[in-house]
Amino acid sequence: MGNIFKIVLVIIGTIIGAGFASGKEIEIFFIDYGVIGIIGLLITSAVMSLIVYKILKIVENKKIKNYEQFLEETCNLKSSNTNMLKDIIKCIMNIFLLVTFFAMTSGFSSFFKQEFGIPMIISSIVFVILCYITLLGNINGVVKINTVLIPFLILYILFLGLKNMPNISFGATREIKQGWMFSSLLYASYNSLMLIPVLIDLKKYYEGKKNIKNIAVCLFVTFFIIMITIFSCLFGREEIGNIELPMLYVIKNFGSIYQGLYGLIIVIAIFTSAIAAEYGFLVNVTKTRKQYTKMLIIVSIFSAVFSQVSFSYFIKIMYPFFGFLGLLQIFLIFKNKCSRI
Repeated sequence: MGNIFKIVLVIIGTIIGAGFASGKEIEIFFIDYGVIGIIGLLITSAVMSLIVYKILKIVENKKIKNYEQFLEETCNLKSSNTNMLKDIIKCIMNIFLLVTFFAMTSGFSSFFKQEFGIPMIISSIVFVILCYITLLGNINGVVKINTVLIPFLILYILFLGLKNMPNISFGATREIKQGWMFSSLLYASYNSLMLIPVLIDLKKYYEGKKNIKNIAVCLFVTFFIIMITIFSCLFGREEIGNIELPMLYVIKNFGSIYQGLYGLIIVIAIFTSAIAAEYGFLVNVTKTRKQYTKMLIIVSIFSAVFSQVSFSYFIKIMYPFFGFLGLLQIFLIFKNKCSRI
């Protein structure tokens, strides 16, 4: 059971990035659709859990060892005349993981510049060094850091949700958008892309189909509770529409200590999401330990450089394109015979 919770914490750490912890993603993908956004939360949580279940089943049944094998299995790209298509999909996936890591580095640097006036290049160097040290331990480093940090993140978000309960309002006056179901699926698809390389390497932490089901159930419950908590904190607040960090805006009413601690939450979310993205990229493009270490150094250097690019600019580029790519990946995973319940 302990390993099941470890895997769930790693998954949560992978998909909870700066956009999620700040509340901006919840606002864009769910709150903008009104009360029905709660159903969207349920759909997203269920789809994410089902995706994780099916990925783990494919990995278990076909003894998948890397993303290339996973791609061959789910896309049925085993013939020689389809190698180009496989390479294109793999290349796009790797670009997504790399850009995500650059975005998290930018988000980390932007946060410290905004809150403390620290130059972005300094905070980005500190950030990539921390990521470098963590990832020297491969998947074990990812698991350890998530096991320590994510429980704190979850508990504090739940605490703030309980504290905010008297302030919950259902009197939102903003114009409600259409397309809530598609928005929920797009959010699930976007986040599922980053999970695949990490889930493949987590195989040694679980054994048997029963544990796979337990992982999916635990993920659904945990993820939905976190999402509904942030949703309840932000719903009905018309003024958050033009605010980049809506959760920090809400929490500042509780006092500077609470706001400072939530700033730490955002930093943790950025860090855990960043190491998952970078790790996924590294295991996809390297075959030996020497190549892994060398590429880790190269990515770290380039990340410090790209951290000067606006965080919001990264997000605007990634969401639409990779969200649609994720829908294709979900379709292929669900279609695969080995993933069926």
